Amino acid sequence: CMRLCSEAGRKFNIYSFEPTSGAYKALEERLGNEQRVSLFSYGLSDSSGTQSMYLPSIGAAGATTHDATDLWVPGGYKGDVIVESCQFRTLD
Repeated sequence: CMRLCSEAGRKFNIYSFEPTSGAYKALEERLGNEQRVSLFSYGLSDSSGTQSMYLPSIGAAGATTHDATDLWVPGGYKGDVIVESCQFRTLD
């Protein structure tokens, strides 16, 4: 997206809200020095506070605030789920 906008001569800013530590770290390593990218280590929700995020332990993309301790990942593998306590804020 950044490359396409730049090549088209368009001005842009990207705001990324990522509550899980692993995904935030990956974004920070890849995009942390980009002037037009603002990274935030919390998620957006209808209420502020801490929520559990459920992530598949085998590195599959995706996390949810819904209890996914019985998560089935693509390919039919039933893997372990990591539960991470994450911060959320409202826009107002």
